[in-house]
Amino acid sequence: MAIALDSSAVDTRIRMPDSVTVNSITELHRQFLEALRAKQSIEIDFDQTTELDASAVQLLYRVCQSAGSADLTIIVAGTLPDLVQKTFRDAGLDPFQRALQALGQ
Repeated sequence: MAIALDSSAVDTRIRMPDSVTVNSITELHRQFLEALRAKQSIEIDFDQTTELDASAVQLLYRVCQSAGSADLTIIVAGTLPDLVQKTFRDAGLDPFQRALQALGQ
């Protein structure tokens, strides 16, 4: 499991691992906090993600809320996988709606 964080002056890109569970959430949380504190837009790459658990849903939802409150942009790199969309729909949450609208999805 590898979580990659790429920062630049413009934004931060976080490449989500294939499995985002309670076992990987601490490192992921740290990286999102770092990006939010830097007041950078956050690009999230879900291309490799095949599993999300409840802790991942909670973290991602909160990151989207925090970014919105700080007028920061969340960007979904590429296409949001069906698994990720289904997980949030099943939870009754839609934190990526603005990002998906910007992509025309």
